[in-house]
Amino acid sequence: MSEMNLNLIAAKTLSDVGVDTLFGVIGDAVMYFIEHYVNDCQGRYIKAYHESSAIQMAISYSQLSDKVGVVACTCGPGFANTISALIEARKSSTPVVLITAGSPAAVKEHLQEMNHGAVTLACELGYVEPVNADRVQDAVIEAIEKAARERRPVVLNFLPYDLMKNMRAKYRPAPSGVLNTRATVTTHSAVEGCVEAIANAKRPLILVGYGAIKNDALNQVSELAERLEAPIATTLRAKDSFLGHKWHIGVMGTLARAEALDVINKSDCIISIGASCNYFTTAKGSLVNDKTLVMIGVEDQLMYRFARPRNTVNGHIPSALAEIMSWLDDVELEPSAFATEHDVVALTQVIAQPRLDDLRRVSGDALTLDFASIKLNEALTEKIVVTDVGRFVRSVWSNLHASKPEYFISPANFAAIGMGIGLAIGSAVAVPDVPVLAVVGDGGFMLGGMNELFTIRTMGLDVITVIINDGTYGAEYAKLEADGRDPDVSNIETPPFALVASAMGFKTKVVTDKQELAEAVELIKLRDKKVPLLIEVKLPSASIRFED
Repeated sequence: MSEMNLNLIAAKTLSDVGVDTLFGVIGDAVMYFIEHYVNDCQGRYIKAYHESSAIQMAISYSQLSDKVGVVACTCGPGFANTISALIEARKSSTPVVLITAGSPAAVKEHLQEMNHGAVTLACELGYVEPVNADRVQDAVIEAIEKAARERRPVVLNFLPYDLMKNMRAKYRPAPSGVLNTRATVTTHSAVEGCVEAIANAKRPLILVGYGAIKNDALNQVSELAERLEAPIATTLRAKDSFLGHKWHIGVMGTLARAEALDVINKSDCIISIGASCNYFTTAKGSLVNDKTLVMIGVEDQLMYRFARPRNTVNGHIPSALAEIMSWLDDVELEPSAFATEHDVVALTQVIAQPRLDDLRRVSGDALTLDFASIKLNEALTEKIVVTDVGRFVRSVWSNLHASKPEYFISPANFAAIGMGIGLAIGSAVAVPDVPVLAVVGDGGFMLGGMNELFTIRTMGLDVITVIINDGTYGAEYAKLEADGRDPDVSNIETPPFALVASAMGFKTKVVTDKQELAEAVELIKLRDKKVPLLIEVKLPSASIRFED
């Protein structure tokens, strides 16, 4: 065992456990660590301009690569800038490790001194801190494994950065790979209880969540639906998992179509697979309270606050479904035929069509956001769809579809605007051969997109950025207007986005009508993948719906 500088030990250990990509913003606390990682460990370092953006990149990178996303930033203000994005990672159960360090031990009342641990605890994040120089290497391994195992962000807070620079310790061979085994318990009695509940149902409905996607269980879900003749609803995050399926009825919950709510209310048993049955999916419990609820998933997918499930299976989803199917065959259960009822069949036909705006909002043949979303969706067959959040997402989530279920990325878990561009960059880094269609609002772009736009250009990423510019904070505009108040206070002025992007080397297009939209679609189809494209869609604020 040889002695090394602590920053080199940390960087080498990170590389040895399989972390080949690091996002970050350089600063005093981590600059030597980053330099060692790049030059001594041949690691890839993705430079962000804002610490929150670095976390956003790591979130989507982790979600698409199934790796732990790792970020480095400086102490104090750098760490503070990451909080909103870290909470998005926590709420989306995404494993991310943020590496920082304490302020210098030699400087009392250092300007950037901050209690990182107290803030981490308040935000319900994981926290790892080595107690001495000999524990730095163990702390790196512990943080990576903790994030992977617990499916949440972990803050790795090194010793004060002057000690990290000047102290040495013995380096030990680090394990290759990460131990991320999660505790799952699939019991025979739990599966038996689920089968009993399903067998007693007259109108079973299957709810598919993101957990089913990540556990490669979609084919088995489809088989279960066929076996039961049950319609399939999804959570928002899994919205593209059953597009085109004959019994797909769309998103369940507050984003569901009115016709879908009628069908969901008719069901007497909901079989939740990899979904956490949260406030929005259950409409505060109103869609599940009078039904038998069966939940199949692992740990964070078994959360329920608004309805108590009759049975839960905490285990490997494909294995649990295989056992359930075997039991159903053993008892020779007849299909329910719920999915073949007239109103369900009619709903599936409605869901198969794009969603259109109420044309009373616009005059003549004016451009609408739904129309624009439909045409943008048709421009790319293969794509990752990344959205920010804001009023515009009702149209975008309905009409833009990723080419794979896991290719839909959105910061909807904390609903913080301004994360779309960071998520788009992380997506493009994780899956470089698939174009990223990133749709953001004007307010969110000003808050957290403009600062990272140039990163897309310098890295040559195939990201098509679409800015929905309605000149206002749309949700606030709609709420103020609905309450009879003056919505003008929500209006904002923005620079000419297309001109700004053009100065950065982007190909750009401003869209105000259907003809210009058609030209923008052609630009997407004919684009040079190494020259990023930005499209600014200008719409009147009153033309975009907020609630249906």
